[in-house]
Amino acid sequence: MRGGYEPRSYWEETLAADFDESGAAYSNLPRSFNRVLYRAVRSSTAAFLRKHALRPRSVLDVGFGTGIWLDFWRSRGVERLAGVDLTDVAVEQARTRYPDVEVARVDIGSEAIPFGPFDLVSAMNVLLHVVDPAAFTHALRGIRAAVRSGGWLLAMEPVAVRATRLQPGPSSAIRTLDEWREQLDAAGFDIVALRPATCLLSNPVDAASQRRLAAMSRLWFGVSRFVGRSEWRGAVAAAALYPVDRACTRLARVGPSGKLLLARARPDGRH
Repeated sequence: MRGGYEPRSYWEETLAADFDESGAAYSNLPRSFNRVLYRAVRSSTAAFLRKHALRPRSVLDVGFGTGIWLDFWRSRGVERLAGVDLTDVAVEQARTRYPDVEVARVDIGSEAIPFGPFDLVSAMNVLLHVVDPAAFTHALRGIRAAVRSGGWLLAMEPVAVRATRLQPGPSSAIRTLDEWREQLDAAGFDIVALRPATCLLSNPVDAASQRRLAAMSRLWFGVSRFVGRSEWRGAVAAAALYPVDRACTRLARVGPSGKLLLARARPDGRH
């Protein structure tokens, strides 16, 4: 437990309060803003998959929560779709909404994933919330066991690439690219690509300098204060930021906020 953060109770309470985009993303912002954020990251993810010619036939979504990414994979014609989540509320909802999807309540930080193997495992803004180092190592090894040899891990994470990074709160951990590379290598993965998922529609996590990170943080928190919980302000702010965010994710090599990380599972036994 870090700073009083107990993952299962935290996410049970969060999803019970907002079982929608706000529960999955920023609970302090309205659904109108979070809905546009997810529109942006789905667009980034679709482009990322096209670039790498990935058309998985079987997918496991780790930490499926409100089902946003289950819907995404279903829309792409995945033949076998499964999901694991830490919370009872997510699993109960999924069994009603997705009767054809294999789901189970699993704490990936301490338990084995009961499904597999899959062509691809997606973990979208999930692993940052596995803050305990030993639990994080266990989670990556469990994910590797659920992926076929030569298969893929697709993660959306606040990977810190530049010199200065945000100090996270108790419910999240921002890891450097070197930390990710070391941990993935130990689990049996090789990083293939890293690209921005979003730029301006989520909080900045790293920058080339403290001054630049501070400026971007001021912009983000200024937008957050303006929006508050107002649906119409959330819609206005998101509409203004969306086209700039899309241009940034296409042009930037790294980006200041969330990133898409693609790693390939090495054949069994290779290190």
